[in-house]
Amino acid sequence: MPQNMRVAEVYTEFVSTGVSTIRGRATAVPCFAGKAPRGSNPQEKAWEVYGWDEYVRLYGGYDADHYMGYAVSNFFLMAGSEAVKAIIKRMLPTTCTQASLDMYGSSSAVHSSSDAAFTIYARSKGTYFEQTDNNFLFSIGTPGRQQAGEFKLTIEKYDGTNTVYVNSYDNLSLTASSKNFIKKVVGEYDLYIDDDIYIGGTIGDGVFYATRSAFSTAGTENQTWGNLSATNTNSLAAFDLFEDATLLLAPDFPGSTDCNTMVTFTETLEFPMFVIGDFDESTTVAAAKAAVNGGTFAASNYLGLFYPWVYINNPIDSSVIKVPPSAHVAGAFARTDYSRGIWKAAAGETDGRLPNVLGLEYAAGMSEMGDLYDANINPIRKVPGIGACIWGSRVHYVSQEWEQIPIRRLFTSMANDVDRQTRWAVFEPITANLFTQLRMSVWGYLKQLHDAGAFYDGGTGDWSKAFFVTCDTTNNTAITQRAKQVVCDWGAAPTYPAEFVVHRITQWDGGRSVQQLTGNTVGA
Repeated sequence: MPQNMRVAEVYTEFVSTGVSTIRGRATAVPCFAGKAPRGSNPQEKAWEVYGWDEYVRLYGGYDADHYMGYAVSNFFLMAGSEAVKAIIKRMLPTTCTQASLDMYGSSSAVHSSSDAAFTIYARSKGTYFEQTDNNFLFSIGTPGRQQAGEFKLTIEKYDGTNTVYVNSYDNLSLTASSKNFIKKVVGEYDLYIDDDIYIGGTIGDGVFYATRSAFSTAGTENQTWGNLSATNTNSLAAFDLFEDATLLLAPDFPGSTDCNTMVTFTETLEFPMFVIGDFDESTTVAAAKAAVNGGTFAASNYLGLFYPWVYINNPIDSSVIKVPPSAHVAGAFARTDYSRGIWKAAAGETDGRLPNVLGLEYAAGMSEMGDLYDANINPIRKVPGIGACIWGSRVHYVSQEWEQIPIRRLFTSMANDVDRQTRWAVFEPITANLFTQLRMSVWGYLKQLHDAGAFYDGGTGDWSKAFFVTCDTTNNTAITQRAKQVVCDWGAAPTYPAEFVVHRITQWDGGRSVQQLTGNTVGA
């Protein structure tokens, strides 16, 4: 009730409906597992990037020897402003170590490692910081504000000719209780230095040994990668921390072995990500079909296979490079989800168009495309006047219910949205009021999807022919209540992609009749 109603007047009050609204979230957030020049953190945890520039800053950009840089770049180019973010996991070689540098606090130019005041380590493992273009120099000097035991750390970059200032940290301390403790100030936020700084001594006051030094102990990597796994440094489990992740792809790990690992991982999740699988380079149509029909790929409706590899422009030297198609497909998913909805297939001349693709590794003819369809492999074809287009939207393992990628992704997304946004009901008293609140929350969410065109209602516009929600005493009995359960049943009739458009053509006489008479033809 409005307060302070002392004067005769009209008063307004906002009253809650008691219904918690369920909102749809981003539906195309890809997880990339691949190889990058550097990592965003020494533990190589999965990391979120919100655009290509951030990927360059954290992971080093393009790498001529690996595909992930090209994949992330083309995903953001394809998706445009519709791309919310991507989640990156850098996979490490079987042997990979960090570069390091001992820092000294005295003015002497001659030291042994035991004299080091502290030791810094490169932000990521590998040889990135040994490359000429990434030669960083570190020095310590007098702080701007004179405090006992404090110093200034400066980071510069040397390109072989010039030294450029990068960053500096003033009034650092090696004392753990100080608010300027080096591990808190530097390692937690710096792009070049790991937060695992070894403190081995103290910094004296006065004159410092300020000579610029690069990492003295080089990082190493043997350029040998194992397969994706759920147990080692190349574990996909890092992606499990991201509830909003919806797509999974590994452009540097094509083929059935790693694809099956991704499927195994994603199917352990409460709400599986959809895996976009790549065939090995130079796989023929016959070999692709044989691999699928022979059971080489895991039978899963959370997997979509796309063929063939595609040619794109190489930003490094303006040449043409061949890459797996998975990132382009992910970009088409994101673009179509935003412009049409997750229920619309990212395929065809408009929503399946891949504008960054210059050509195809193998251009399948109509008969070969039929072979690919028979094996539930989604072809990419060149359409005259338009260019490369995704020309299929089938899941790898077709069942009666799950045949089309947009339907599989739609129902996973709906389940995720409803689950995450009805947690408020946990521990609420089981009453008729709770039934009503849950029912109306889910109904409102499904009604929005119906109005947007996600469900089929026979052209009536009647929501009751498109979806249902039941949460009352018919499915919440005394037995379920004693089990402390609240049951909310709901379902929807999805719209299916029109894979086969059939034109029936006949001759028409415009309403005239034609008779065949003996010896003569007479038109009436």
